[in-house]
Amino acid sequence: MHSKKDEREQQGDKYTNLFVRNLPADYTEQQLIDLFSPYGAINSTTIQPKGGAGFVSYKDHESAKNAIEQTNMKLKINN
Repeated sequence: MHSKKDEREQQGDKYTNLFVRNLPADYTEQQLIDLFSPYGAINSTTIQPKGGAGFVSYKDHESAKNAIEQTNMKLKINN
């Protein structure tokens, strides 16, 4: 489940949802899980209907933070 903007602002540094962009158009939710599960326990994933972007919802803030630190501007996906 994804949080509304005002709920996220109240969370401050307690975010658990990540927006992932620049995914291949045919990328699947399972591939997103496989890619991001090494950084922590995942609640859910969603791929946008037109592809190219998705969301990863972690069970806790530390996992989400770890995923950002390990992948932001570093991870390349070859399809």
